[in-house]
Amino acid sequence: MGLSLGLFLDFQAYAESAIDFLLEGDLNTRTSMAQALRQNAEGLTAAHIKRIQKILLTAEPWANMTILLGCLADSDLPAGAEALAELARDQRSALWCWALQKPEIVALLGPRESWPLYLEARYIAANGIDRIEDPALRRDVAQCLSGMLTDRQRIASPRGFRAAMDSLARLLEPAEASEAFIGYLERARQYTWGAVSVGRITRYLNRWHGVDIGGLGDDPDAPLTLAYERNWRQVRDDVLAWRETGIDPGAALRDARASAGDLRVVAFHTADPEKSVAGLWPAPPQGEFGTRIFTVESAGGTIVFSIEPQPAPADWRYRFVWGVETDPGIGMGSSFNPARVPIAKDFMPPYQLVIEPADSPESVLSGTQVFEDWWKEYGPVEGAAP
Repeated sequence: MGLSLGLFLDFQAYAESAIDFLLEGDLNTRTSMAQALRQNAEGLTAAHIKRIQKILLTAEPWANMTILLGCLADSDLPAGAEALAELARDQRSALWCWALQKPEIVALLGPRESWPLYLEARYIAANGIDRIEDPALRRDVAQCLSGMLTDRQRIASPRGFRAAMDSLARLLEPAEASEAFIGYLERARQYTWGAVSVGRITRYLNRWHGVDIGGLGDDPDAPLTLAYERNWRQVRDDVLAWRETGIDPGAALRDARASAGDLRVVAFHTADPEKSVAGLWPAPPQGEFGTRIFTVESAGGTIVFSIEPQPAPADWRYRFVWGVETDPGIGMGSSFNPARVPIAKDFMPPYQLVIEPADSPESVLSGTQVFEDWWKEYGPVEGAAP
């Protein structure tokens, strides 16, 4: 806070220290310093810009570092545009996408016919070019783009990662693009904010191969709500298992019927119970962790949830996300003791989150059509009434 304030009061006195923190601080500090530097970008000198350019090019990537591109773009000095052009040109850079969408930056890179292949591939991805007539060039560009699917690229520039991925999906046949995407999943070791990588890749695979791995559907552009690293790691593992066996490990769970130990997860509408949404969480085998995502849609909205059993006697953790129509942005996470279900926790009024034994015919929804439909689909006996 003190250094950020110092930048506003006397930018030149504190700018060097703020840039130092881009390398030394924790993520929150780095993000705060990047935002403060951008808000004062008109005060950056050519030397400051050079230091920021070097950080963007060589530092270990961190989330939100793309804020620093704004420092370069908002500078009134020619050095700002030149630094952006160099980030687009340098083969080591992961921060090329934004610059290659700006004609004034592209103009600094010289004639396209003289560009190296990797720069041409970046330009094609950044600008959504979906057709390359020359088969040899298309193959070479696709090979370059496949090499851009890395954890480093995703962390430094999710925008660039997505551009490379979507370009491969446009340029290659589904079988070839699938191999490129699965190759990334095999190499991946970072899953934070996995929606842009694991989630989007899985939806492409679901579309091309007629499956529903992760229960994520097959629309790469639909909103994704779960942000837990362990959930995305589970989806990734399911994709790799499907590739080896042809069987989606989560499919049987999503089609399961309630039995002892399973849970019913309810977004309970306290004013109008018929607007509630309910799903089934099948308990994993003893000793296993449950990290799969479950999605349930009905006229009342959509719920997305996961529950993780912990080693006894610890409470279980859950993650619950609820959306109405196309707004999936409301969520919560907490813990509960499975021996004390049913439980009810206030959520966004008029909703409560209710967790109940799945095989019990008694429910907060008893007497509703919602519960009758749920019981027919998920109850212990197929088609039976509660």
